[in-house]
Amino acid sequence: MDRMDVQVLRCFVAVADGVTVTQAAEEAHMTQPALSRALRRLELEVGAELFQQVGRVLRLTPAGRAFKEHADAALERLDRALRAVHETVS
Repeated sequence: MDRMDVQVLRCFVAVADGVTVTQAAEEAHMTQPALSRALRRLELEVGAELFQQVGRVLRLTPAGRAFKEHADAALERLDRALRAVHETVS
């Protein structure tokens, strides 16, 4: 199994929360096609389709909802850890 890219995980959460892939890509300083490919690789790594295209909008699949719950928790823990390190060295 590959290592998940934290930036892609943050983009996944943003898109799951309703941000467009284009907006998420811009915020991550990526192109939209690059982020779309990264999200597809994430789905391959997870082993399930995380989004379903409904018209022009991406909606979470049941697997995507389950994954997002854990991704939110993992990113929150990572952010707390980074803040703790920052406070320690400041």
